[in-house]
Amino acid sequence: MVEIKKLRSNFEVRFKYNDLLFNFLKTIPKEQCQTKLNSILLSDNRIKEDWYRLTNEAGLSKIISFCRDNGIKFNFENLTPSESAELVDKLLEHNQQSKDAIELKASGIDVSGIDYSFMKIEPYEYQKQAVAFFETTNGNAILGDQPGVGKTLSAISYAIKNNLKTLVVVPASLKLNWRNELLKFTNEKCFIFKFKPRKKDNIITYTKDESLFHIINYESLESYFDFNYSHKCTNYNCKWEGVTEVKKYDKCPNCGRMKVVKSRTYHLINKEDKDGESLNPNNYELIVLDEAHYIKNPTAFRSQIIKKAFKESSKKILMTGTAIKNRPYEFFPLLNLIDSKEWSNAHNFGIRYCNAHQDKFGHWNYDGYSNLEELYRRISPYFLRRLKKDILKFLPPKTYTTIPIEIKSDSLKEYKKIEDGVVDETQESDDKMTHLARIQKLKQFTSMYKAKQSIEFIKNIIEGDEKIVVFSQFISASEYIYEQFKDVAVWFTGKHNMIEKQQSVDKFMNDDSCKVFVGTIGAAGVGLTLTSASCLMFLDLPWEPASKIQAEDRIHRASQKSDNIQIIKLICQNTIDVDIDNLITAKEQIISKVLDGEIIENKNEFSIFDDLLKIILEKKNN
Repeated sequence: MVEIKKLRSNFEVRFKYNDLLFNFLKTIPKEQCQTKLNSILLSDNRIKEDWYRLTNEAGLSKIISFCRDNGIKFNFENLTPSESAELVDKLLEHNQQSKDAIELKASGIDVSGIDYSFMKIEPYEYQKQAVAFFETTNGNAILGDQPGVGKTLSAISYAIKNNLKTLVVVPASLKLNWRNELLKFTNEKCFIFKFKPRKKDNIITYTKDESLFHIINYESLESYFDFNYSHKCTNYNCKWEGVTEVKKYDKCPNCGRMKVVKSRTYHLINKEDKDGESLNPNNYELIVLDEAHYIKNPTAFRSQIIKKAFKESSKKILMTGTAIKNRPYEFFPLLNLIDSKEWSNAHNFGIRYCNAHQDKFGHWNYDGYSNLEELYRRISPYFLRRLKKDILKFLPPKTYTTIPIEIKSDSLKEYKKIEDGVVDETQESDDKMTHLARIQKLKQFTSMYKAKQSIEFIKNIIEGDEKIVVFSQFISASEYIYEQFKDVAVWFTGKHNMIEKQQSVDKFMNDDSCKVFVGTIGAAGVGLTLTSASCLMFLDLPWEPASKIQAEDRIHRASQKSDNIQIIKLICQNTIDVDIDNLITAKEQIISKVLDGEIIENKNEFSIFDDLLKIILEKKNN
């Protein structure tokens, strides 16, 4: 018989020696089950050793499940029969859910016959499989698909299929991308916190009440949440205690002594932003964190907000393409948010899975990795990761992604000032080179802005263990990207000599540690073979669709029937970028229909330059 005693937050487990159970307890993680010893003085002065196991809820669920499976009886000594039954049902349900998820993944996830008519565009089969996995985990899961696979649609489909009021937390650069995906694939409305388009932009906005999806970026959470902090003076003659909004006291406000006040986070405070808007976590049935590795630093303010605000949310989907093996320790905050009982101790996690060790100064280093196979087994019940090679049969040869970039107000004012100058100066009688020089000012401004915004996107790609090619028309923008990644990048422009250029290509193609190829379209957009990359990013677009297609083909060959590449273009909203993108897209459609894949002899025939000039002259005349 196993005797179980409920404590305030843990459980004491006692049993007479049972070889089967004893060996099983060794497999439970240390932070979930620890061996303890009480020495009890008896009336005849003899000392009795009382051995027991101290477990948390996660450890107890494993013990009870093992006892049930092996016919070992157990009893709760300080709970009523109804309380015991309720607790056991809860623990076994959690264990069964984990088993079901593992079995679902092992047997292959069959989604045939499931109706997705509630979507405008039906998801791919592998995206439906992710939805089925979320349902098996009751909406508590980490989707770790490789970047470029299309994680967004899986979360969207799950939320709509189950009619869940959803808060999506994203990097600022992805807010509009999520909005566009929702409008493209679904019939649902979405509300974006702190999104105020200008009237002349003709962008339809929706209210919080009518929208199933609410979108907010990580940085904006600070506008709606803050913390109270509890403080205690360690000076024996003072012992002052208090709860304030001050994060830390260098000097005790009572006794005046320096560095004697210990402080810790007390509780979360909801607040309104300057427009009177608020965010209540209790209003949402599902929380989605896109690029969830943004909370990898547990001491960061936004990580603390998310942990406190959404800890009790019953359904949480975390999405990240970062491979666990790179830095397992950065994965712990995500696991803790998904299942804080199973993953409760960061240090123990570091010891077991990060090869943690102390340096000569006594500081712990958690940058390594160890026991990864065991870690993968433990996270399997709520972690789903597919590589591109696993789902190629579902994907077209090229996947196109347009990421809208919202320009901050101060930069937009600067851009508009340049644009007004270009419009005022432009005369229809000016020669083409004069027109080109003026328009290039606008393109170069947006290109540099996007270069700065692209850093996180590029990091996500290479942390997903892929290579990327980044193209721009401008040396300044390409140089900026190269400088950010020069330890893992090569740079290819017209100012490099032939030997340097070839060395860059060879290194990118043959060196696994070289992840980023940065080049100008004019120098690197034709003739090169860069097929070790699976992703290409355009910081800005060329004047002719043919030049764009040729640039894309640097990482793709017609013979590559089994591979998929992702083409990303960044488009600054409310700028010349939008006009260029629309014109290029229209020309591409014409070329596709008329030429049907034939080589374009005169690519200038399809240049968008003259059309763009007409748009600028129309602005002048208006």
